[in-house]
Amino acid sequence: MGWSGCFTHLPEIGATEPGGMSPRAKSRYDEGIIIPAIKIIERGKLKRDIFQWICKSVREPKILELEVKAKAGCNETTRRRMVEILEEYGVDFFMTAIHRLIDEAEEQARKKIKEFIPGKYRARLFTDNIGGAETLLRVQEVEMETTKEGDVH
Repeated sequence: MGWSGCFTHLPEIGATEPGGMSPRAKSRYDEGIIIPAIKIIERGKLKRDIFQWICKSVREPKILELEVKAKAGCNETTRRRMVEILEEYGVDFFMTAIHRLIDEAEEQARKKIKEFIPGKYRARLFTDNIGGAETLLRVQEVEMETTKEGDVH
């Protein structure tokens, strides 16, 4: 009927500097553990060997362990509530409610965007990155265009 996901910033991933993001990284190998999408919990059971491997790959395994377990708990609570709703109200109600939530979210987003003056909006973000002998500056530019109908391009 659906799926649940939980995403937050991890404060510890074993990078060359603590904190999850290393501004001094010169390559992807300096940025901490790189894990492909893998299941660490299957049918409600933690895959201990994989989980231990991940936790032993960082400098603060307890912090990472607590973060992952909190996310797993969040997903389990969501799964349990979805099952309760399905059992109490049925599939038709559930699917109607999900589609209504999506439609209402789009409606509210368009309403908020309509408050903008139609036109192009630009932003530029600067972050530092130290690499080699010289200090480098990363520049990220973003542009969006809004219309009076509430569309974004």
